[in-house]
Amino acid sequence: MAGFDIPWTPFFLFGIAIFHPWLAMLAVSGGAVLIVVAIANQVLTRLPQAKSNLAGFQSEAISEQIRSEAEMIRSLGMTGAAFDRWSVARRQSLEEQLRTTDLGGGFSSLAKSLRLFLQSAMLGLGAYLVLQNELTGGAMIAGSILFGRAPLPRPKARLEAQNVTIIPPGEQQAALRAVNFVIEPGVAVGVIGQSGAGKSTLARAITGVWPPAAGKIRLDGAALVNYAPDVLGQHIGYLP
Repeated sequence: MAGFDIPWTPFFLFGIAIFHPWLAMLAVSGGAVLIVVAIANQVLTRLPQAKSNLAGFQSEAISEQIRSEAEMIRSLGMTGAAFDRWSVARRQSLEEQLRTTDLGGGFSSLAKSLRLFLQSAMLGLGAYLVLQNELTGGAMIAGSILFGRAPLPRPKARLEAQNVTIIPPGEQQAALRAVNFVIEPGVAVGVIGQSGAGKSTLARAITGVWPPAAGKIRLDGAALVNYAPDVLGQHIGYLP
C-alpha cells in the first residue's frame, strides 16, 4: 500500500514549501531519515530472518523425521538422544526468531519515535516562525497535518484513546467523556454496558466516523485525523 502513497508525498512536501522553506527543509530531511531507517531495517534484518527461517525449517524437519521413525527410535533406545537433538535445533530456531524480532522491533520503535519527534519539531518550528511573523497560525497547523500525512507507515494495530470526549452529531450533551485506554496489537477487547451507555458511539469514534470533540484517538501513535478516510478504512474492519 505504501506504493500508492509515495506518488502523493511530493505534493504534500510542495504544500509545506509554500508555507515556508524552513518547514520544507525539515520535512524533507526528516523524511530522508525515516527512509534511511526503513532501508537499514530491511538490510540488517534480512540475514537474521533468513537464519531464523532456516533454523525453523531444520527443527521442523527433525521433528517430522522423529515422528516418521518413532518405532525404530524407540526400539533402539534412541528416544532421549533424538529429543535432545530436536531440542537443540528448536532452541536455536527460537533464539534466531527472538533476535530477529528484537532487531526489527528496535527499528520500528526508532522509526515511530522519530516520526513523533518530527511532528513535534514541525509544530515547534512553525510556532517559532509565527512568533517571527513569517508564518500564520493556520499555516503552522496545516504544515503539521500535511507532514503527518506524508510519512505514515502501515499501522500495527496499537489503539489508544487520550481523554476522548464524544458528542454525537446534532446533540449538545457528550455521550462519552474523558475516555482513556490502550489496546496492544493482538489483544481482543469486549465493551459491555446498558443500552445508551455509549458502546456504538465509541465504535463510531474508533472507526473515524465521529470525530472526538476533545482528546485524541491514535492508531500506532498517529491521530486518526491524520489518516484520509479511504486509507483508514483499509486498516479497520467495521460491521455495524
